[in-house]
Amino acid sequence: MTDSLPIIELVVGIADNINFMNVLDPENPIPLALKLDAPSRLVFRLSDDLIRVGWTFQKRPILFTDDFGINFSSYTWIETLYDVPQKPFTCFMIVYEDNRVGEYIYSLFMTDSHKQNIILDPKIENGAGHVP
Repeated sequence: MTDSLPIIELVVGIADNINFMNVLDPENPIPLALKLDAPSRLVFRLSDDLIRVGWTFQKRPILFTDDFGINFSSYTWIETLYDVPQKPFTCFMIVYEDNRVGEYIYSLFMTDSHKQNIILDPKIENGAGHVP
């Protein structure tokens, strides 16, 4: 069933040399905050620039505050994306079920090129919620 869900891709990178942003379109970076209103697959990957200098996601790459397994599945590491091999611990997927309305904070756990742990806490707004 999850194969038929739309993909929302987030490429975690640095814009303007200081801000973590979604750099899927490097010319037009956008905040990592999400507004979700339908079930979907969320694919998180590190930008090529971060990967090139040795960044990875930590072994547990993401945590959702106060979700309790209602809206978000466990993460799954992705080895190949769009027929392109991904380096280990640089790309993962979460299924968003859209079962409960609310605002959620998700924490991304990364390790930089100096082996320092980095944590980001963007928000997800869910204004829809699934109606059975």
